[in-house]
Amino acid sequence: MNKLLHEVADSTLEARVMSSNLLPLVRELRFKYGLMVYAQSVDFVYGNDTDEDNFLLCDEQGLALGRIFMYEDTYCYHTPFIAKERGADDFDRHTYRSKKLSTLMTTLKRCEFPTTSNAVILHKRIADSLVEMVRDSFLYQSKRPIEGERGHELLLAMKAGKAIEELPVSSRDYYLELLDNYQKSDILRDERKQGVIDMFKDCYFIMGDTLGQYIVTETTHEINSKNELVIKFDKPFRRVKDLQEYPRALSALTMLKVHLGENFHPFARKVDNHLIPYGDKYLPDLELVYGYRNRDNAFSMGAVCMTK
Repeated sequence: MNKLLHEVADSTLEARVMSSNLLPLVRELRFKYGLMVYAQSVDFVYGNDTDEDNFLLCDEQGLALGRIFMYEDTYCYHTPFIAKERGADDFDRHTYRSKKLSTLMTTLKRCEFPTTSNAVILHKRIADSLVEMVRDSFLYQSKRPIEGERGHELLLAMKAGKAIEELPVSSRDYYLELLDNYQKSDILRDERKQGVIDMFKDCYFIMGDTLGQYIVTETTHEINSKNELVIKFDKPFRRVKDLQEYPRALSALTMLKVHLGENFHPFARKVDNHLIPYGDKYLPDLELVYGYRNRDNAFSMGAVCMTK
């Protein structure tokens, strides 16, 4: 618990943290909650002092959980995941502050701010949207309801033990057409379900943030009570600077960049060679789907799900 910075942090960031007025807060958050500094947000500006340090925090798994900064000699902790009832603006509602470190720590404990990646459901929301995108890419046809009078006629025929050949021709044609519609709907439903299962049966789930770093995990899936596929995150997340340790993912994302050509726009706009695309699309030929949740700040994420 004595490591204050995440493994992705470099020596320059370490030196800045160790010389910062925020160091006491960094130590407290690490000791009590296991939070670590992983980056400094270069585009963060609050108030008039743009030279003040501000550091982004995560746990061992690496999802962004909070930001700390000093403003007018006051310790500040910002997180988008909880909010006060009142504030000068939206940013202020998500920011807790005090000139005394002990007071700020007491406030954070009382408000039960998230301190683990598992407490943040941002990744699940992105995953659900990717599943929905793949599901919607398959043809779907709803089953036509039986008209009231037709339904009455059919029930009477069934009660009398009549075969469909014994019904009037117009009714017989109507019911046969309806049956064809039901059978086609069932086929499309099964194709849709199988297509989603094939896409998500054994995947890498890779998120990228606006700083250009990646968070990688492997996923499985289950079918819920509504007969829908739900992604399961069975392995911990891992924040990394690049994807050298994941050659399949690195190759697939490089192919995706080539495939998109001039339409490729990196999620991290100011980072060279970032491979998570901005936008949302399902590409069955590449066996991957990508999407995003905002792109406004360091807590935003783009994501790619690909077969392993």
